[in-house]
Amino acid sequence: MALKPQFSYLADSIEYYMYATGVRGGIVSAVPSGSLPAGTVQPQGAGLDSAGRRVTYIGNPSGVFPVGILLTDVVDIDQSKYWLNRYKNEVQAGDKVTILTKGRVVTDRVLTATIAGANTTPCTARLGPTGSIVNGDTGYANSGWPVIGRILTRPDADGFCQVQVDL
Repeated sequence: MALKPQFSYLADSIEYYMYATGVRGGIVSAVPSGSLPAGTVQPQGAGLDSAGRRVTYIGNPSGVFPVGILLTDVVDIDQSKYWLNRYKNEVQAGDKVTILTKGRVVTDRVLTATIAGANTTPCTARLGPTGSIVNGDTGYANSGWPVIGRILTRPDADGFCQVQVDL
């Protein structure tokens, strides 16, 4: 589990597809146009149903465009044998995903080691490696990694923090 049920959604987006598997609670970023597979059509205009509008967890977040917090689990299963677990909000890889662009969530995708050395919370939240969230007031301040909002609380015993996203 990467999200707790304590949340405040102010705005979300359903205009992106995700072709890789992923667990909800992390920051997804728009796939750079140079990394699309051959033959994939680039998004044209303001259409909301273009398969070229893709998000994923990026390994090196320097200079990428964060979209928001992934609110669905993305799985790759054989649907002729298994059902998607609708109680866990699962979608099949290649389908549209729900992304929180503005609001508050309680997630465990925060690198707690970056908060442990911080003197104060709330602190600036930045996109970290593979969709994690890092404290932007520490060594990541001049990293070039984009700001995504604020980390509002210190981690609890299970490593969950309250994060406010404003993208």
